[in-house]
Amino acid sequence: MRLRVALLGVLALALPVAAFVPKADRIANATTLANDAAARGRALQLDLTLRVADREPIGSGKLLTHPSGLARLELRDANGDTERHLLLGNEHSASRNGRRLDQPRAFLPPLFFLQVDSLDTFEQALSGFGLDLEAASLAPCGEALCYVLGDASRVAPPLVVATEIEDDEPGDVGELEEATSVELEPVAVPEEETGDPVPDQADMPPAGPEPTIWVDSKTFEIVRIESRGGVTVDFGSATTFGEIRFPESITIHEPGSEAVRFDVLGVLPVSVPAAEFSHAWLFAAPAPGDSLPAGQL
Repeated sequence: MRLRVALLGVLALALPVAAFVPKADRIANATTLANDAAARGRALQLDLTLRVADREPIGSGKLLTHPSGLARLELRDANGDTERHLLLGNEHSASRNGRRLDQPRAFLPPLFFLQVDSLDTFEQALSGFGLDLEAASLAPCGEALCYVLGDASRVAPPLVVATEIEDDEPGDVGELEEATSVELEPVAVPEEETGDPVPDQADMPPAGPEPTIWVDSKTFEIVRIESRGGVTVDFGSATTFGEIRFPESITIHEPGSEAVRFDVLGVLPVSVPAAEFSHAWLFAAPAPGDSLPAGQL
């Protein structure tokens, strides 16, 4: 007779939590390799529909994004209104029907993080985003686990190891140790050597949300981006558009506003000069185009 012995968290207590998290630069490098394998490391055009929450689409549009950090978005609705957004690195500006919007919605997320396929360029982009390049942790993300770049404060879930031991044979400690070994290089865990008391969480001033990049721990696809301003971008499952793999949806959560979702209908590689990402385009009269027969931007 065999007994199934589930060791829930017991072995994890003997191992540092950070042992399950590779160093941040290794996560970043694996992410750029995933971007390259998905054929996203070039200028792309996305055909989109826009909806608020789970309601029917209220607009359609085209988004051009370049791995250098340039992007532009044009949205149209059934009333003929046109809204344009321009991203030049960290500078986001927008217009509606040719007039500047002073407080535009965060409709143009930094998609270039999904396109950069060079580690040096990726780290430069992360630094420009205000992200801590040395910090990494592990956290649940839906049904998966994600490496969180830019945040070392999260706690990994307890280790769960299942093994089978014969009733009439003593368990082999070596087998248990092998089952719980971790091949990834651990992040250094600071130890409390000074004996100074740890400040109570309630006594510490509330900290604003730090920018983070969430990377699926199995596929190394970016699944979430959190900005310092509290805007969160969640990416849907990756699907194939020709030779390009890209998320099928982009959901943007903005403080004080309902979530909006872009459904990605198509992705194409394009050749577009940097001059096309300009303020002149932002305020130019829109060309005639199709719109969805519903809603208002």
